[in-house]
Amino acid sequence: MTGINVPRCVLFKAISIPLFLLFPVFGQSGTLNVSSQPTGASVWIDEQEIGSTPLINYMVKAGSHKLQLIEASSNKSIIKTIQIAPDSSLTLEIPLDVSYGNLDVESAPKDAKASLSTNLGTTPLKGARLISGDYTLKIESSNPFYKPLTQTITIPINGTEQVKVELPKNTAHYWKVGTQVILGIAAIISSAFGYVQDDKGNRGICFTVSTICIVVDGVFVFF
Repeated sequence: MTGINVPRCVLFKAISIPLFLLFPVFGQSGTLNVSSQPTGASVWIDEQEIGSTPLINYMVKAGSHKLQLIEASSNKSIIKTIQIAPDSSLTLEIPLDVSYGNLDVESAPKDAKASLSTNLGTTPLKGARLISGDYTLKIESSNPFYKPLTQTITIPINGTEQVKVELPKNTAHYWKVGTQVILGIAAIISSAFGYVQDDKGNRGICFTVSTICIVVDGVFVFF
């Protein structure tokens, strides 16, 4: 018994039809156009350099890609995630004119926390790199005898803003601690006099004064 003899041309067509149907799924692409300010930035797609700006009608496989532009002279870099649709064109205009400067901060006392919208570190702070512009700088010490300080600073383009501050004394905390010390001494003295008094009435008054001083002192500790 012999099998069916299928002509080769018919077999080739039968195989090529499903391959033709699958080809658009795997072979679809679109075009990418990228311009930047300044021009001449290198363009990278998925960690591979593909040219420089302006980039015109560059064929890219459809789907999600990582796009990175690097401006060589200033080492400025922009990273974006892009979506390439099949048989379409994506045009991007990307500014690279972001300028940077540095910030140095010294304070008395040292080890004070310096922060903008995020914590920059502790003083003395050297060479904190920031985008040029105006900021509100806050410096605060963990030492309760000093108040935090807030001031407006300007980070110059390709320059360094140097800040030297002396944190103001927290007089309210000095009064609080001083009052606690006085009350503590008064409690000790009142209690000592109470023990040496012969008259029970005077002794009771001394112990009452001592108790009041201790209670008020405890209130100052928590508040």
